[in-house]
Amino acid sequence: MVKVIRFLDTLSVDTALGAVSLTYMVSGTMQVSLPIPILFALFLSVLSIYNLDHLLDARKLNTEARSYRHAFYQQHIQAMVSWQVVLALVSIPLLFYLPLKVLYAGGALVVVIGLYFTIIFKQGFSMFMLRELAVALGYTLAVAVVPFAQVGFCLNYPHILLIINIALVAITNIWLFAYFDSDIDLYQQQASITRKIGAIQLHFWIKGLLWVTVLSIAWYLWVSRTLAGVGLLFVELVYVVLFFKNAFFKPKEFYRLFGEFALLIPGALYLLYYAI
Repeated sequence: MVKVIRFLDTLSVDTALGAVSLTYMVSGTMQVSLPIPILFALFLSVLSIYNLDHLLDARKLNTEARSYRHAFYQQHIQAMVSWQVVLALVSIPLLFYLPLKVLYAGGALVVVIGLYFTIIFKQGFSMFMLRELAVALGYTLAVAVVPFAQVGFCLNYPHILLIINIALVAITNIWLFAYFDSDIDLYQQQASITRKIGAIQLHFWIKGLLWVTVLSIAWYLWVSRTLAGVGLLFVELVYVVLFFKNAFFKPKEFYRLFGEFALLIPGALYLLYYAI
């Protein structure tokens, strides 16, 4: 079972499901219904973007990969390129089932994603902090734009807090994984925030970010009294445990499995609520 979960994590299936989970959470909070094609399109989009990112990382490596994910992409790079083509071909028919609002939102996301890959290719290590923010912004937009587009982007204070907290959770996810991967990045001479600012400094930043995010989500939960607040708080508390018990979760990259699957919690809470 662990091998299956690790394989799904390597292909970023859990990451894509996490994005769908958060979108379902936002739509539940907004009390809007999202058709299955929209959720499936989001799933395929996130899967494609992360797959492409891993492919680029694998191609840039000049040494033998040390992490399970990088080694997998390095050894099966042709198969993963074919997988990327399959994802693109499957996604094309879905475009005809998406509302215009969703297509416009998708166009905006393309701009952000284009910025992200431009940073990778042209700026590289020198602009790595901007790359981190681009990833967090792109992920936040991906999970929030479509539900808000359904109601015409009518934002109130709790909605703004919700978007901010999703972004904080996304940044926590990125920095936490970067902290765990610091030894791997050093061995592979790979551009990362840890190599840019140092593991000690990143440790300090993550500790501060964790508590800021927990307090921010707690405030959102108090203001909104929604399941979204409960779900996000569960996710962030998982990240707190991973951070302070890093020695336990670091072997065999278990931190990645728990960290990604934690994002399924918000959507699962809404599924349970609607089922009851």
